Amino acid sequence: MSFGDLSLARKRALADFLLREPNVTVGELADRFGTSWQDMAQEIAQLSTVELVAGSFFETPFDVWIDDEDVSADSLVRVSQIDSEPLSGLSLPEVVALLGTTDVAMSSSSRHEAEALGAVRERIAEAVEAHGYGSVLWPAPQLQAPPVVLDAVHEALATQHKIAIDYWKRGKDQPHMSTVTVSPVDISYVPYPLLIAANEAGEVRRYRFDRISDAQLCDDRISARFARRMKSLAEKDTEVEGYHIQLWCHSGARWVVEEVPGAILRQENDYDVIELPVRSEQWLLSLLVRLGQTVERIEKV
Repeated sequence: MSFGDLSLARKRALADFLLREPNVTVGELADRFGTSWQDMAQEIAQLSTVELVAGSFFETPFDVWIDDEDVSADSLVRVSQIDSEPLSGLSLPEVVALLGTTDVAMSSSSRHEAEALGAVRERIAEAVEAHGYGSVLWPAPQLQAPPVVLDAVHEALATQHKIAIDYWKRGKDQPHMSTVTVSPVDISYVPYPLLIAANEAGEVRRYRFDRISDAQLCDDRISARFARRMKSLAEKDTEVEGYHIQLWCHSGARWVVEEVPGAILRQENDYDVIELPVRSEQWLLSLLVRLGQTVERIEKV
């Protein structure tokens, strides 16, 4: 969930930890969040503002800085003016929206980010209950994957490494697992948490977090140029030409609903009917080649 320079979930997690743990060093903070102290120093510099969308941001209500001009792993991170500018009160709809956003971020955050966001959520919930609106609350979300998976994915994204994932797919008789090595590109939350990654052939794929049972960081790194190109391809995947089609398919085509943003599945007369937006004619032909004989017929919506 990218919000410009540094993800909103990451900023909230860092800020919450610093407010609870003063006088921490850059190195200790880097260890806590699974990155190098050099990268952490850059992240701290970005905590002064929160960018919601490109060109739209607000300043954080506290100051964060590193003590030393020549920053090292032992440099202390300072926080001040925490209470001088209290946040204004929120309306009930705004609180509900804030909780919803927090839950989305928690569902596939790394272990430490999820802990920090959970602490923020708990304080919000306590305040809501104290004001007599506890009936509007709902339980905190469960993680969409084992913590080891979430940690590996976030570390791979932060350090631009490949990862090997154990991924489960539906089979005709029973689910089956395969281990694939992918290059993580981004995380999407629509319609559910997805890992967007490039496979070994350089093709962009989407993997459901709730189907990844294990993940391990690989030694191979991803070049910045490759990462930019894959992210550009992933963004182009969401572009459409302005019309939808329906694919009437036999068993074995449901992976399309997971990989194609905006695809919808329904069952009719023993067929899996998949409605999806067409990105381009070339893209459609490539999809049909991958589907092969599972497609019975195609209809334009």
